[in-house]
Amino acid sequence: AGYEVDVAVSISPLRTDNGTQLGFCMVVRDVRARKKAENELRRVFAQEQRLEHQHAATSEIRLALLSGSSLTESLGLICRHGGDLLDASAVVICVKDHEALRVIAAAGVPPELVGTAHPSRGSFEERVLQSGQHVQVAVRTDVVTRVVVPLVPDGPTLAVPVIAGDDTVAVLTVARAAGSAAFGAVDL
Repeated sequence: AGYEVDVAVSISPLRTDNGTQLGFCMVVRDVRARKKAENELRRVFAQEQRLEHQHAATSEIRLALLSGSSLTESLGLICRHGGDLLDASAVVICVKDHEALRVIAAAGVPPELVGTAHPSRGSFEERVLQSGQHVQVAVRTDVVTRVVVPLVPDGPTLAVPVIAGDDTVAVLTVARAAGSAAFGAVDL
């Protein structure tokens, strides 16, 4: 029972002084360490690019908040950048409004959904509001009885609480299309 090994192969002909080919010389080198180093370099480069995008998004959001942009505009900017950074199809921010959740900002869903209220009972977002903890699932409707915002994809979903003081005041929900990669620790 063998196993595959990454190798680099060099083959050179062996010739006599008059040019007659006698055979070949082959050198096989194990390049697993080099491949591992290349993969690590790619991973570090991708992480560095991700951090650069995060810093640029954070700077733009901070500038919007400090320049007097409305809270609605700033929250919309957070949704748009969140969707881009996390490769998400939809991002929604909801606040508790009596027995409902009101959408106060969104990206990746029709703009007319912003401002609408939806029943919170049995929803994914209600879990986050009650626990004050993030929730992450592969398919949202596998764990909840109600989807708050229609048209949000039912794929991998990550929801995080928005906390002011000691209270969870809103939920930021990020969803990818069904069949997409799950969210990981780096995404959180």
